[in-house]
Amino acid sequence: MDTQQLFIAVAQVLGTLFPDSLVFQGPIPQGADGQMHIGLRSLTQTHQLGKRFYRKVTLEVRYFLATRDDAKYMAWGETMLDGLRTLEGDDWQLPVINPTISVDESGLYCSCNFNVELYFRETGETAEVMEKLYYTIL
Repeated sequence: MDTQQLFIAVAQVLGTLFPDSLVFQGPIPQGADGQMHIGLRSLTQTHQLGKRFYRKVTLEVRYFLATRDDAKYMAWGETMLDGLRTLEGDDWQLPVINPTISVDESGLYCSCNFNVELYFRETGETAEVMEKLYYTIL
C-alpha cells in the first residue's frame, strides 16, 4: 500500500460525507469555494526488529470558504469528526487517529489533520529448505 491509496480512500470518504463538494489533490484552483483539498503533512518511517517497519502518515484535508463563515466551518468539522473514522481499500482497513480541526489564521480555510499508522514487514525470497538430520541414540 502506498500514500496514493490513502488519498483515494480519503477522497471516497469525503465524497460520501459531502457529495456536493469537489475534492482536489495537487494545485488548488482559483475559486475553490466550498471545495476540499487533500494534502500530505508528514510521512515518517522507523525500522523495527528484523524486517518490520512502522510508518506514520499525517494527512490534511482543507475546506475553503470565501465567506469565512465560522458556523459552516464548525458544521464541517463536526461532520469530519463524526464521519472520518476509518479508511478502507480493497483488502485493508485502517483507523483514523487523532483527528484535529482548526481554522487558518486568515480564516480562508478550515483544516482537519489526522494520522494513519501502518505496521508492515518486508517479505523476501524464501530460504532454501534445510535438510533434516536424522540421528539415532545408542
